[in-house]
Amino acid sequence: MFALHGSVRLKRDILEILENNTEYISTKEITELLGYPSFNSVKQACTELKQQFEQLYTKEEAEFLIKVSGGIKLVRNGVNIQRLAQQLLVNDIVYPLLSVLFIQRTTSTDLFLEEHFISRTALYNRTRILNTILHHYGLHISLSSRISINGEESRIRMFGYIFLFIAHRMFKHYPNHEYQEDLEQVTADIFEYLDIPLTINQKQMLTLLTLVNHLGVIHEQFLTPDNLLLQHLSSVTYPDKPPFLTTWSTSDWQFYVAFLYIYNLVETKYDSHLLLKNELLFEKEIDSWLLLFEEYFFSLYESEKEPARVLLDKHLICAMNFPFEEELLDNFKGVNEYTVREQFPEFMELFDLFWQKVSNKEMIYQQSEYVRRMSLLTAIKLIDFERMKPKITIYVFSDVSELHKHYFQVRLKNNLSNYSLSFVDDYREAELIISTIEFLEQLTEQQKLLQVRINFPVLDMLLVEQAIREITANLCTEDT
Repeated sequence: MFALHGSVRLKRDILEILENNTEYISTKEITELLGYPSFNSVKQACTELKQQFEQLYTKEEAEFLIKVSGGIKLVRNGVNIQRLAQQLLVNDIVYPLLSVLFIQRTTSTDLFLEEHFISRTALYNRTRILNTILHHYGLHISLSSRISINGEESRIRMFGYIFLFIAHRMFKHYPNHEYQEDLEQVTADIFEYLDIPLTINQKQMLTLLTLVNHLGVIHEQFLTPDNLLLQHLSSVTYPDKPPFLTTWSTSDWQFYVAFLYIYNLVETKYDSHLLLKNELLFEKEIDSWLLLFEEYFFSLYESEKEPARVLLDKHLICAMNFPFEEELLDNFKGVNEYTVREQFPEFMELFDLFWQKVSNKEMIYQQSEYVRRMSLLTAIKLIDFERMKPKITIYVFSDVSELHKHYFQVRLKNNLSNYSLSFVDDYREAELIISTIEFLEQLTEQQKLLQVRINFPVLDMLLVEQAIREITANLCTEDT
């Protein structure tokens, strides 16, 4: 993302692995999982990460643990690693380069080289790599006696917001405090005018958008009424520009409101406060999406379809205006598809089939990984996952008592909540038989038997879970 230095990307990838492992993992295993770095590069990066954790976090907050011959483990106690993520990005030369361009749009090349102790050749090489990413969004950095960013102003503002959000997440973490108090108040005034309540956290996030719009205004980077975003929303009616935004043009105001709307930066119940009148831009494509959703999943009530139509329309407008590439999307990590596939395999198999068909039917869905991921989230919002859990029938036999059998059933339900467990009284109806003693009844080849100890220790619970995973996986395979 943003053509970061290889060492920064490596550290971020290592953290991704560690955050998805609860046990110690060796440097060799990390190297093999990543595939691209050398063993020594991973070892050096881990040593540096340990030092950075010690600088940024107390032991009570988070620790980066390295055991000699024992591996590496990340421990977090109620905090995320945003401080470290921000430090990694801010310390890369790409951050001051993009920052100065989004803030000023242009700067002296010699001054930038002097301030950041970088050679002209190194700056040229990083800019060249960065341009390969920016060109995807219709943007370009030119480098001669001055460094400048070029492209449609609406795209510059969109990319600027995404850059600042990924880097800082909150306005208070933005290092240039020149605008801080004024812009936080402007944001509060805007949302009071729109009659949309804000929490302190929401105000911090949304002030980043206010900042991006403000910087465009003060540097006289005009948004014309025919910019791409406003073209796509030409049929809507916006609230009047508030009188206190004296330096903003109508187009600046409408861009700000439209951005809030298509990116879902406020709760959807306040959509009518942002757009007073709105018509769906992609009605045909949305109808196809809903029709195929019902074909692969289940029928929807009209009360469910209407908000889904609005969400899908937003996703498609967003993709048309800012074609998120996969590498940039990965910075948000909004959906861990591996976990969803593991937890709800039946749902993901159906979603893959659904997406293939809807993409074949409507060309617009083929063109955007962003729309696919947002469609996945929309489907998750519509689905009753109790109905999508892998189903299994279980017969429990306890030679202790009926109460003891009930105790087993309660523990199974509590520990295996990812599955839909159905307990039967006739062993012949069960796919899995769990017994506290040798089970003497004759079973079919399709049935699986597990003998467990009376106290049902953790090891037995793990064996039961493994058996259920195998049975449900086999059932899914047979169904396909």
